[in-house]
Parts: sequence; C-alpha cells; structure tokens
Amino acid sequence: MINLDIHYAAAKNFLCFGPEGIEIHFKKYGNIVLIQGFNYDDVDEEGKPSSNGSGKSSVADVIAYTIYGKTVKKPKKLSHGIVMNNKADKGLRTELIFDKYRIVRQRKPDKLDFWISKDHIWDDDTKVSCGSMPATQKAIEREIGFSYESFVNVVIFDDTNAYSFLESDTPTKRVLVENILSLERYRTYNEVASEKRKEVENTKNALLKEYEKLLIEEDTYKDRVSQIEAQEVQWRHRKQEEIKVLINEFKKKQALLVSLDKEGEIVRYNDAQNKIKELNDKILTLDNSKTEINKKIKFAKEKVADAKAEIDKIDNLSVIRNSIQILERDIEKEEKDIAKLERLEPGVKCNECKQDINLKESQKAAQAANKRLVEMERDLLTAMNLKDVKLAKIADIKQIVEMGEKAIASSEAKISGFTRESTSATTMILELSRIKKPETDVQQSILEEQIIELRKQIEKKKLESEGSSPYDEIKRTALLDCEKKQQECVSKKKEINNVEEILPYYAFWVKAFGDKGIRKFVIDGIIPALNSKIAYWLQFLIDGRIKLTFNNQLEENIERVPCDGNPFVYFAMSGGERQRLNLAVSQSFAYVMMLNSGMCPSIVFLDEVTTNIDQNGVIGIYNMIFELAKERQVFVTTHDRNLLEMLEGCETLRLEKRDGLTKIIT
Repeated sequence: MINLDIHYAAAKNFLCFGPEGIEIHFKKYGNIVLIQGFNYDDVDEEGKPSSNGSGKSSVADVIAYTIYGKTVKKPKKLSHGIVMNNKADKGLRTELIFDKYRIVRQRKPDKLDFWISKDHIWDDDTKVSCGSMPATQKAIEREIGFSYESFVNVVIFDDTNAYSFLESDTPTKRVLVENILSLERYRTYNEVASEKRKEVENTKNALLKEYEKLLIEEDTYKDRVSQIEAQEVQWRHRKQEEIKVLINEFKKKQALLVSLDKEGEIVRYNDAQNKIKELNDKILTLDNSKTEINKKIKFAKEKVADAKAEIDKIDNLSVIRNSIQILERDIEKEEKDIAKLERLEPGVKCNECKQDINLKESQKAAQAANKRLVEMERDLLTAMNLKDVKLAKIADIKQIVEMGEKAIASSEAKISGFTRESTSATTMILELSRIKKPETDVQQSILEEQIIELRKQIEKKKLESEGSSPYDEIKRTALLDCEKKQQECVSKKKEINNVEEILPYYAFWVKAFGDKGIRKFVIDGIIPALNSKIAYWLQFLIDGRIKLTFNNQLEENIERVPCDGNPFVYFAMSGGERQRLNLAVSQSFAYVMMLNSGMCPSIVFLDEVTTNIDQNGVIGIYNMIFELAKERQVFVTTHDRNLLEMLEGCETLRLEKRDGLTKIIT
C-alpha cells in the first residue's frame, strides 16, 4: 500500500464542472480547508445564492472517479454517461497526481492513462501501458493496493453513512479490514492455495476412481484365473476318472483271460512281455544317462587337459631358482667386498700392487657397491615373489586337475554300473523271450487284443493327464493379464500416495492464509489499537459517554459509560449517535492503517458530518477536525452555522455555480 499523498486534481465536463473545469493544487492549502459553495442558479427572494447543488461534494468525486472510475454517491447507479456534464456530450476528463503516480481518465473518447515516476516526469517512458482500460484499471488498483470500498470508508465521510464500517455485513467488514491492513495478498494466497488443493483433491478423486476401477478389473482377472484353474482341475479329474474306468475294464479283461487260461500260460507270457517292456524302458533310460555322463566326462577331460597345459606353461621354475641362487651368491660376495672397504685404514697397502690404498676412492667404491647391493636385493625379492606367485598358481591349478580327475573317475564308475545293469537287463530279456506265446482260441485272442488296446489307452490317458492341458495357454494369458493389472494397481496406488503426500501442504497454506490464519493473527493484533483509538475519538465526539469496542470477529459492542448492563443496538440508535460512531470508527481505521503499514491517505473529506448532531456534538467534531489536521489535510463541507463560525479564519476553497457550471473562485 502507498501513501495517498495527493498533490493535484483537475476535472472538465465532469458532473457540475464544465469545459472550463477546475484545478486544485492541494499543497497550496493548509491542513484545514473549508469548502464553500455558491449556487447562483438557486437564489432566495433577497438574491442570496444557495449552498446546495454548488458542487462541494463533487471535489471528492473527482478523486474517487479518477482512481476507480466510480463516484462516491451511488456509484452503481451513476453510469459514465450520467457523470458527464449535461451541457457536454463528450470530452470528460479528470486528472490526479499523487506520490509518484499520475492518472488521466477520459470519456468520449474513452481513455485511461497511468504513469509512474518519482521525478514526476510524465512521458512515454514512464507511462504504464496495459492496452485496454480494464487492464489499466487493474494495474492502478494493484499498484496502490487500496480498494474503492476502503478508500471511501477512510477518506470520505458524509452524512449518509453509506460506506460506514458499522453499516456493512460481517464478510464486507472483513474484506474492508484486510484491504486497509494490506492483507488482501494473503486472501489471494488463500484462494490460490484453495484452488490448488481443490485441483489436487480432484486429481486424487479421479485417481481413486481409476484405482477402484482397476481393483474391480483385477478381481475380475483373478476370478477368471480361478475359473480357468478350476476348469483345469476338473479336466484332470475327468482324465483320472477315465483312467480308472479303463483300468477297471483292463482288470476285468485280464481276470476273464486268466479264467480261460487254465494252465496259466497266457498269464506267464503276458507277465514276461510286461517285464520285457519294463526292462527295455530301463535300458533306454540307462543309455540316455550314459550319453549325458559321457558328455560331461568329455568336457571335464578337456578342462583337465587345458589345466595341465597351463601348468606346463607356468612350470619354468628352474630358471627362476637359478636366478635366485646367482643373486644370493652375488649379494654375499658384494657384502664381503663392502665389509673390506669399510675396514680400510690409512697406510694400508694393496696386496697386489703394494701401493698405498686411496681411502677416498675406496669410499666411492663402497658407495657404488652398496648401491649395487640394494639393486640385487630388490631383484632377489622380485624373483622370490615371482616364484611364490607361480607356485601358488600351480597349486591352485593342480587342485582343479585333481578335482576334475576325481569327477571323471566317479562318472566313469557310474557308467560301468549302468553298463552292468544294462547287460543284466539284456540277459533277462533274452530269458523272458524264450517264453513262447501259447496257442489261444478266438475268445482268448479277442481278449488279448482288447487288453493290449486298453493298456495303450491307459498309457495315453496318463500322458494326457500328466502333460499339458488345453487350459495352459488360456491360463498363461489370463495370468499375464492379471499380473499386468496388478502392476497398474500398484502404479496407480503410488500416484495416489504421491498426491496424498502433497495435500497436507496445501491444507496448511489454506489454513495459514485463511480466515483463522495469518489474517486473523494480524487483525487480532490491531483490535486493541483500534478500540483504543475509537475510545480516543469518542472522547471528542460524545465526551466518552458511549463506548464502542470490536472483538476478534469484528463484531461491535456498544454500551454506556459507565456501563449499566444494557448494551446498545447500533441500528436502534439515533442518527446523530450513529454518525459520530461511524466517524470515530472511520478515522480509527485510518490510524491502524498507518500503524500497520506506516502509510495513510493524506486527505480526508468530512461532508456534512454535523447533520442530526446537537451543539455539544458539533464542538466535539470541531475538536476532532483539529486533531485530524495535525497529520492530514481535512476538507470540510457544512451548513451548520456553529461549525462555520468555529472554522472562520481557516483556508477556504470557494465554488461558484452559474448556468449549471461550477468553477473555483478566488
């Protein structure tokens, strides 16, 4: 919010102001300005002009209309066409300069210009271009942060009480207070947070519906899988029942055949044939096992051969051992030579040339020998490490070879066992093959053929029962569909969880910026100051005989002082009492505005504030005017003779109306 420090206002063809128009330089006037009007279009019998209808109230309208495009009195009923002077059909123009701002509003042609300049340079560089008039209007209100309702409530006070705080309903009161205290942005934050929370909740609800649908689909797929599995179980059960029927029939045929086989030859022959079949199946199984084991033996032998070849490549240890021995001898010799050189003393002669030995040269030789010794010891260590590494690697490979050879031996032993079993089975087959098929009559032959056919059918049914079912592919597809739907459910649940994690944050900000959040905190904080200032002004206006206080819900409580236990009802009070209460509340809000933001409108219009007020009340208003004038510029319009006498000597803004047009006179 800015400080509405008004410097200049002008109007042409607006209400009662005609083409000549008016210009008001507010800084040329003092802090108390009496607005007087002389309407020569309405004179009495003595030719004395009336004060009514001269345009006194229209001065405040110029300011309100320029900023907001609305007049003070009945803004909804006064269209832009009506506010144009009735003698002009175009060219309405109002202008206002305050702080670093300049606004020019025009009608016919319609135009709204807005400038921002600390140096009051009004050119294209400082003009705020927003395109349309509505867009520029929003920019103006956004910049000054002061709504029309708050402006007229704090800046303009007339005898209608139309915009008075006490006349408003509770929601309007809260909006007014929030605007006066620059809290509207928090309401905006609340609305944005509420909208975002609503969007997230809508998203959550949509996701929940999708999730519920997916769960239903998942249950449907699970039911389908269960149905298919149940059908498969029934199918296998039917196969088992069919096998049982065939086995029973098989046993009946066998029993009948046995009854016809008085000598038991057919039974012995059939038993032999069944045993031969079992042995052939066993031989086939053994041969298959031997084939698989032979493959493994072949693979293992290849690995063992590769490992042995690797050992042959690594096993050149003799060279390394020789190198180690040579290095050890060289090191030993070098150590002895160094010891001799280090023991030499002055005057010692060489054993070979019999000359004195040069000690300095001997020391150099000793140093060189030490250097060689270090290099040889390092080479020896490297060779020994290499030997250890090779030995460890060879040991590991030999262990692998040993394990491989054991596995090969074990596998070959198994093959030998399988071979013996196969040979034994072959021998038994030969013995059983000697049992010849007995001669049978027609009935026995038919029974034998039926038994053979039943055996085939039983084996076929067993294979069908133990193998894949007609439902395998259907079940596989259903399981895949079910798994896919389960994954979709899990994914959707994660989305819901993510959204649910966000919701508390939006709920927090909705609450924080809501009616019971930071806005209430600020309003609660200013209530004591507001009540205190109201009491202060009521000392002037009603000698403190009435007390008005607001609670944290901005509900007023009006009572007598001293309290008699019977509170006043605002709308049951007299017009004069309501007038003074509203004036006290209005200017108290101007005070808390200044406390909250350090800013306040520089002017206040008091328009016929003494209406319905007695002499004592007029004195109180007069005293209040002088108190207000200590910090603000007060413009007063009144017909009250008592107040006029009291204000005699104050600066005056004189208006004169002739032929329907008002102008300022000096």
